[in-house]
Amino acid sequence: MARSGGYVVLERYASHSSNTMHEVRRGGDGVLYCICKGWQFNKSVPKTCTHTREYVAEHPGTAYGPPGM
Repeated sequence: MARSGGYVVLERYASHSSNTMHEVRRGGDGVLYCICKGWQFNKSVPKTCTHTREYVAEHPGTAYGPPGM
């Protein structure tokens, strides 16, 4: 886990549609973030994307947000 600017990088995943890497991060607020466009434009609460769902599936017990979200 790499720590940077108020968040921790939990995992890096190769993009399914381009030659880039996406980071799944845990923010200082406890929310699970991703840097992909799918997460950025997702309107659900909590936000999810292919990469955050994959991370949660690989790490049972991981929450998308802080307790109570």
